[in-house]
This record gives sequence, C-alpha cells and structure tokens, in this order.
Amino acid sequence: MRAEELLMPLEDLRGSAAILRSQLERFDGNGFPDGLTGLAIPIGARILAVAVDYYNLQQGAMVQRHLRADEAVTLILDAAGKRYDPQVVAAFRQVVNSSDTGHGAGVEVLSTELVPGMVLARDMVSRDGLMLLSADHVLDARIIAHVREFEQKARCRLAIWVRHPTGAA
Repeated sequence: MRAEELLMPLEDLRGSAAILRSQLERFDGNGFPDGLTGLAIPIGARILAVAVDYYNLQQGAMVQRHLRADEAVTLILDAAGKRYDPQVVAAFRQVVNSSDTGHGAGVEVLSTELVPGMVLARDMVSRDGLMLLSADHVLDARIIAHVREFEQKARCRLAIWVRHPTGAA
C-alpha cells in the first residue's frame, strides 16, 4: 500500500503506517493485503475500517447511492464479525446512539439483545415498509421470539429501537 510505503521511513509514523496497511483487512480473515484475522489486525485499523466505511457509505463511495446515516449504521451492524470487529461495532453503535437526538430516547439493539419489558422507542418496520410493531409496544418473550423468527426467515436484520421501562437502569 502506497500510504504505508510513504510513512515507513519516518520512525514516528511507523505505527500509523501499520494501521493504514491493515485497514482493508476483514475480521473474518477474507481481507487484504495480508489476510489477517480477528485480533491479529491492529486495533487502530479495526477502528479506522468502521469510521472510513461509515463515511464512505454516506458519500456513495461504496454503494451506488448516498446512504442516510441510519442506513450506513445498519450495514455496519450487519457486517459485525465479518468485515468488522464486533467490539468495535458495539462501541461505534454506542457513539452513534448517544449522538442521536432527533428521535427521542432509545437505543438501537439487535434482536438477540431484546429482553422482556423493553419498550419500542420507534415503529418496527420491515425492509419493505410494512409496520410490524408500533412505537411504545412493550415486548414480551413471545413477541421477541417472533421478531427473531421474522429476521431469520426474511434473512435481514430489523432496525429495533428500544427504551427500558420507566424506572429501569
């Protein structure tokens, strides 16, 4: 990689050179230039991959159109464990959720993180635009099982925004 070649002669920037070299590695080992996997990829490169891709998705540099921020977040969440380090993605999600002030209280979670008593902060909508559950719906074990089953059958991840019941931590 050209960036690495330019920085390597500068002793103070050798760490940055390694990060730049590895930013196209994939957490599952299917990336390049070295086919590194998991934690063998420098942490800086794992963070940079998420940040650069989040920006590029919104600029139309990775897909055929400019994506909205929430669409870019969804693609990154979907690639956790494949393209991206799941722990870096979790930290990214916390940062994005804490800066999301336009939709009221709530955080986006995966269906595997749902627990009975959580309340939908936003309508749950399928990729086809069909409303599955309305905001303020209190989730129970049966509904959570249906949501997970829907995702498996549809082979897609739903955008699920929840808040804890009043008084919960």
